Amino acid sequence: AQAPESERLAVLAELAATIAHEVRNPLTGVRSLTQRIATEDLDLGKRQRYAAVILDEVGRLERIVGNLLGVAKRSGRLEWNGERTLLEPLFDDLVLLVQSRAQARGVTLRASADVDVSAPREPLAQALLNLMINAINHAPADSVVSVIAARTATHAEIVVRDQGPGVPASMRDRIFEPFYTGGNGTGLGLSVVRSIARELQWEVTVRDARGGGTEFMITTFSGENASP
Repeated sequence: AQAPESERLAVLAELAATIAHEVRNPLTGVRSLTQRIATEDLDLGKRQRYAAVILDEVGRLERIVGNLLGVAKRSGRLEWNGERTLLEPLFDDLVLLVQSRAQARGVTLRASADVDVSAPREPLAQALLNLMINAINHAPADSVVSVIAARTATHAEIVVRDQGPGVPASMRDRIFEPFYTGGNGTGLGLSVVRSIARELQWEVTVRDARGGGTEFMITTFSGENASP
């Protein structure tokens, strides 16, 4: 009789940890932007820009919680109507959310893209936010974390690159397991990335970066070839 109860509690604990992790990431960015609005002498344009990102993230927090609480009821892949996502404004929003974290660690962020991708914006933002925070957490001081994208007629590739110690080949499968930390973080961020990728039939790979460090790449597949 104790075995089913133990299993149920383990599932609840994992769900609670996942919710806490996924809520904390955008919440940290919202707090950072709110502090800047409250303490810095910003012009009207910046205040409006920060406020718009905060509102977007609060809405995303509500949807994240709803999605995670309903995960047991959901079957099949995440619903998506085929819309495309412009990467430049998405990257701008994500950089705003993690800028304070990067500055605190002495890390410079570089993000650039002039393409759109055949992918839903919100899950893509959720996956990239996790990858960017993971990169910042493993990047040494005075290094660069970069996010770049490219597209062909058949697929798009989005790469998050750091200049950290790298991931040994023997660990590259395990780092996507829930609660596997490798000594850093909560062990949930990369698991969430893989879960999103599986739902949307993306591919997530990890490899050595040229010159040292690690690259995580999300590949979204599409036969569409819209102009940037």
